[in-house]
Amino acid sequence: MKMKFVKGIILGIFGLFFLAGCQPKTVPDSTPDEQLTEAYQRLTLQETAESDLTLPTSDGNVTITWKSNNEEVLSSLGKVHRPDWDSEDIDVLLTATLSLDTKQVQKEFSVLVLKEEATISKINHTDSYVYRISEESASSYPYYKGYTYAGLINKDGTPHTEFKENKTTGKRISVMLFGAKADDENFDNVSAFQNAIDSCSAGDEVYVPEGKYYFSGVTQTTPYYAHLVLKEGVNLVGDGPDKSVLISNFKNGEYVNSKNGKKTATLVCNSSDCTISYLGFSANTDDTCLPPTLSTTQNNPAGNAHAPAFGIVIYNLSKLHLVQNNYIHHVFVEYFQYDGIRLYCTKNCKIANCTITKATDLGGGGAGYGIELRGGGHEYFDYIDTKADSCYNIVENNTIIGPYIRHGIILSYLTHNNLFYQNNISDTQDDSYDVHGQDEFLNVFSQNYAKGARSAGIGLGNTGSSHDESGYGNVLYQNTLESCGYGVTVSRGTQWTQIILNRILRCTKGIEIKDGPNTHQEGNTFET
Repeated sequence: MKMKFVKGIILGIFGLFFLAGCQPKTVPDSTPDEQLTEAYQRLTLQETAESDLTLPTSDGNVTITWKSNNEEVLSSLGKVHRPDWDSEDIDVLLTATLSLDTKQVQKEFSVLVLKEEATISKINHTDSYVYRISEESASSYPYYKGYTYAGLINKDGTPHTEFKENKTTGKRISVMLFGAKADDENFDNVSAFQNAIDSCSAGDEVYVPEGKYYFSGVTQTTPYYAHLVLKEGVNLVGDGPDKSVLISNFKNGEYVNSKNGKKTATLVCNSSDCTISYLGFSANTDDTCLPPTLSTTQNNPAGNAHAPAFGIVIYNLSKLHLVQNNYIHHVFVEYFQYDGIRLYCTKNCKIANCTITKATDLGGGGAGYGIELRGGGHEYFDYIDTKADSCYNIVENNTIIGPYIRHGIILSYLTHNNLFYQNNISDTQDDSYDVHGQDEFLNVFSQNYAKGARSAGIGLGNTGSSHDESGYGNVLYQNTLESCGYGVTVSRGTQWTQIILNRILRCTKGIEIKDGPNTHQEGNTFET
């Protein structure tokens, strides 16, 4: 009996131990530091973003708040606004603050916000409207080489996105290091500037500090008689178009009446991958050099004696040579005879945010143009599809101010598939936007503005000596043309022009089609 009692006690004690072993162990709560550490280790974020992110705001007892160093691109709430297709991807730093009680820890994430995809409607700024001429219609033209889409579109219908800005990746070299002198009209800065340019390697930048710099000598004598020549891959930058000013000083017209007179220029470039920015271009004169009348039939030799023929010329004269990816932006040009800025047989170049005014001549022979895009010459059909083809250039957000301007933007000879977007031209003495009647084809004019043109806001076809019809398939889309003689004119046999969704405000005549076969008009509005 006693033995059974002892065994019962032993079994009872064993049972208690067994039951105790089956119960969960009591573990003390983790500390705030430990919880923060665990939440910190668990917190991750994707490395790239194309759409809004879901940013966690808690992890257990831990609260999480976010801060962005670029709210416009990727906000602290995870909202994404992708950069435009023609810009760059943007790296954004997101900082997460993890908090528990009075404890805090931070964790940083770098997120690359990808730019938008390049779609045809975006690059041409024509919404959903895409124009393509039929192969049958296009092939009847002597210059047809397979181009059927208008604007920045390749032959196969894919977006053309080849323009690339040449970024400064090397040294910044001041012209002052080479003896440049500002604000002295008796000092010739040609050697100082050109030596600075010639000292550079591709990727370097020549810097022009604030001041007025005068130029009287020349670096190049043919085909343009030019003060300065920009070198391949080298950028030229100033402190602002109203601060760093290059002033042509061809004294007493000594070059104007010589064989070189019509080819004088302040700056020329016969190479690729250059950026010209934040500079002014002028001449050593004042408004007394401007035409005494606003006649487009009279030249002004007295005024021209004080001004170069051109401010800036980017050019190519050889089918074996390619000139592309030059970018002119935030430049001011005044007091010139022919073109403020000229692109001649270039490809994938861009002119943006420039202001041009006060030509010294409005008469015949090509005088008084703000910006000119130019092909090789009259019926140079064999330039199409070569390295000297004039195509895929972009002209956007420029301001051209009359009344001492004949044409604000002009296309001459065989130039095609260029884009003109959101330019503003006022008070020209002839067509503000002129497609000059020398076979220019498949160009797009989108969301531009013209006011006060004495002739047309946009004109296609011309009665001049070497002119007739403009080329096929030019597109005029969502432009606003106000208080002009005509809103739009199409003449001289210009075919397949597309005139879509334009606003014609208080023009003497709206749209005049005078020998313009197959012109298509759609959705244009007129206000008197």
